[in-house]
Amino acid sequence: MFDGIQYFKNLANCNLLAVKHGFHVGECSSLEAIEPIMDEYQTKSNFILVDDTIDASVVTNGSGWFNRRVFTVAILARHRWNDTKDRNDKLNLCREIFRQFLTRLVLDKENFKYNTDLCYMRTEILRYREMNTYSMDGATGVVFMLPVDEPTDLIFRTDEWKQ
Repeated sequence: MFDGIQYFKNLANCNLLAVKHGFHVGECSSLEAIEPIMDEYQTKSNFILVDDTIDASVVTNGSGWFNRRVFTVAILARHRWNDTKDRNDKLNLCREIFRQFLTRLVLDKENFKYNTDLCYMRTEILRYREMNTYSMDGATGVVFMLPVDEPTDLIFRTDEWKQ
């Protein structure tokens, strides 16, 4: 089973730009919990947070069934309040880290598609949202979602049911 939380933590800790700018890597339980987490770390300005609550569904591609789990990652940077230039600079930093993450996702999927759970990453379409307004307490950034489709066994077994 693909461990998305650990994968993204490793990705963040290996990204030179994120390390250079002191991004704190952690987990949060839903996007609503991001702001309180950032408040706990008043000494830190930049964050890469992986949501540990996973949205999921069961889907079919016509030949099999899959558990589709969607991992959400927030790349956030604090900016000076009411400073549009600083906000734009920080948003551009987050955009660049996001772009670099995408290049690594695509590379990892291609390089390991035959021998690890990375082959189940759905990199064809990645949804993301920019936080380019003053929606959080002096922070801006990019939030993106990565779907992962893992095969599941939905074979009906009569011994699991009363007749």
